[in-house]
Amino acid sequence: MMQALSEKLIQKGLFNKVSLVPTGCQGPCRAGPNLLIYPGGTLYMQVTADDLDEIIEQHFVGGEPVLEKMAPDEVWG
Repeated sequence: MMQALSEKLIQKGLFNKVSLVPTGCQGPCRAGPNLLIYPGGTLYMQVTADDLDEIIEQHFVGGEPVLEKMAPDEVWG
């Protein structure tokens, strides 16, 4: 997933504007792959390669989270 996200960020000219940091588990590991975005602490769960374009365009570029992929409050708080 990291490689696919890196490639998409390069294609969209965002690679120098977004930092990717691979980590260990940051929450509900069994619901992964997870993508945690700061600022804001938005956690996306069960992210697939098909979700990346929407997350990049809507969240990274447009500033609006993709609600249907976000972790529910009871999972992340």
